[in-house]
Amino acid sequence: QPFVNGYGKRRSSPLILHHEALTDEARQLQQDLKRHGVDDAKLRRYDGTIPMQKFPTLIVLCPWPELQLSSEVRGLEQHARQVGWWLRFQEDSVDLLDLNGQTAIRLSTPTGAIFAVHHGEEVGAVIWFITGSDLLATQRASQLLMKTPEQIRGRAAIAITEERLWDIPR
Repeated sequence: QPFVNGYGKRRSSPLILHHEALTDEARQLQQDLKRHGVDDAKLRRYDGTIPMQKFPTLIVLCPWPELQLSSEVRGLEQHARQVGWWLRFQEDSVDLLDLNGQTAIRLSTPTGAIFAVHHGEEVGAVIWFITGSDLLATQRASQLLMKTPEQIRGRAAIAITEERLWDIPR
């Protein structure tokens, strides 16, 4: 919905940044957006940077191990509470955070996540992350979004394990 109508009466063309192993998923997402009225979503392979100044609306489809190397992601993560970042990927687990930024639940199984964070001063400058602790968890998150989006409708952020969906913040 936010890609069709925008935020604050402002709509911008989304850019889908994707990991090279997730090209098919990115194309499917682009086609799903087109089917829902977003004809101008663009695709670009993720190269380690996130062009936040050029594109107010971004969708990043990439496993966390590659994303954590990005200076833009590290900057957003440092300001977690201000931008709406409610999870923390560790080497062998994922922490779901509460509203105070403290660990509420630690998941030690492969975990995917779908969440949006605000960036910059502009109203509607949002990055949607579709990520996971590994490639398979990222694919699980992507498939949930594309095949059963009603499961995440109305949720600000969600973590996905093989067993269940977890609302975040906790």
